[in-house]
Amino acid sequence: MKYLNELLNFNKSSSNFQALHLNINSILNYLYEVNEILNSKKFDFVCFSETKLDETIPNTFFKNNHYNKIRLDRTRHGGGLLVFIKYGLSVTKTILVDELELIYTQFKINSQRFNFVYCYRPPNTKEKDILDKLDDFIHTLNLSEPLFIFGDLNMNYDPKITSNITYFCTSNDLINFIHKPTRVCSKYYKKTNKTKTTSTLIDLLLHNGNLIEETDVIPCPFSDHNFVVASLLIKKPNETYKTIKCRNLCQSNQLEICSQIKKANFKSLQSLKTIEEKWHFVKGEILNVIDRIAPERIVKIKKSSYFPWYDDELIKLKHLKDSAYKRSKRTLDQNDKDIYEYYNKLFKDYNDQKLIEYFKDKSLNDFKNSKKFWEFYSSKINIKSDKSEKNPISHIKLDGQVFDNKNELSNVFNCFFTSISSSSDSTLDASMEFIERVIPISEVKKENNFKFSLTNSNETNELLSDVQSSSAQESLHVKENHDNNELNPKTHSHTQPQPQPQLHVKKLQS
Repeated sequence: MKYLNELLNFNKSSSNFQALHLNINSILNYLYEVNEILNSKKFDFVCFSETKLDETIPNTFFKNNHYNKIRLDRTRHGGGLLVFIKYGLSVTKTILVDELELIYTQFKINSQRFNFVYCYRPPNTKEKDILDKLDDFIHTLNLSEPLFIFGDLNMNYDPKITSNITYFCTSNDLINFIHKPTRVCSKYYKKTNKTKTTSTLIDLLLHNGNLIEETDVIPCPFSDHNFVVASLLIKKPNETYKTIKCRNLCQSNQLEICSQIKKANFKSLQSLKTIEEKWHFVKGEILNVIDRIAPERIVKIKKSSYFPWYDDELIKLKHLKDSAYKRSKRTLDQNDKDIYEYYNKLFKDYNDQKLIEYFKDKSLNDFKNSKKFWEFYSSKINIKSDKSEKNPISHIKLDGQVFDNKNELSNVFNCFFTSISSSSDSTLDASMEFIERVIPISEVKKENNFKFSLTNSNETNELLSDVQSSSAQESLHVKENHDNNELNPKTHSHTQPQPQPQLHVKKLQS
């Protein structure tokens, strides 16, 4: 592939931080090409705009063993950003801004912080409005730190002409380091029988310092935009690998270990007096046999798309599970299959435990871009209500079904509260008689202010914001009171009390 060779040859001798951007115009059509670029491990920061993904595409639609990914969707018909960050880079902060179509990441490399803003401006939006919002956003950052703004802004940059984008750069002390056209478009006109070609520089790299070593624009055969690549004067951290200690405990080694333990000399055990001495002796003899037959070795773990709750113990269990699976498939031995099933169950249980520990202190904001993930794990994890949210209720779980659509939420609330009724066996006449006896009509203050009125979504949202989220069902019981004197100290009655209505109100799980 010519384009791939050109990408690999870009600043080939440099070992510095390198970045790539492309307006890919629907990533689902070019997953093979994307995978080729990522597998080369050439670039540390790989960005694609106009991915055209939405929530119907699961986050697992694409996986690469060398990169983490950050995703911001719009619709299947336009927009969307996808950022790949190479493993080993320390990301200290990430912000996703829907209205700007912007992904912000902060890296910490060799004790220095670097701010990267990746964004896309749809052509049907006003340039000034987007630039004003972008200006507001970058001024929330520490501008004394290096700042890089990358992406397709759909504004032709010409330093000789005063425009919205040149004014934005000048007012923020930013320099554009891309100098070649990034989009070349040809159009055939039938009337004149001529083809006109236009070229624009709309994919930019803006920077507030002097950390750009080299940039280039490379033709892309599968998009109407070109690749934009850059080498930055940032020394990449050395790639690190996780290691674990393990032994080769295959079936033949296990049989040999058992055989050698049977032959071991444990006669001197009788001369030892304390239980600790006896235990250390037995343990030492067994370990000597194991070390001789299956010595401990250090294994380097390949990079993979581990989740943030994966610790060393979980990674080790995964390695043992995978190794046991390969062995059982190779030998077709029942004992090896049992070992695999043991490690598989152990891994699943421990993974659930670590996952719950990781997410139990997270707020609802942590899940706003992981809808499918939240739906799957909502039954396991208690989420603290987020005080910053105007409406903390994102979903309701009722009768085993999750409702997260606003219309569905409204229907659930309406059906629930309109169906509330008394569970008392008392007749209406008995209830009225009880009320009149306990609360005389003369003591009831007449109020004429009560009335029914139409409401709106804003008022409903304000009311819902006062309802605290709860993962457990609670019941409120107003139970019958068998002592009328306790109900109303002013009432003295010697008659047998009538059964009182009992009200049961059950709080919805949210």
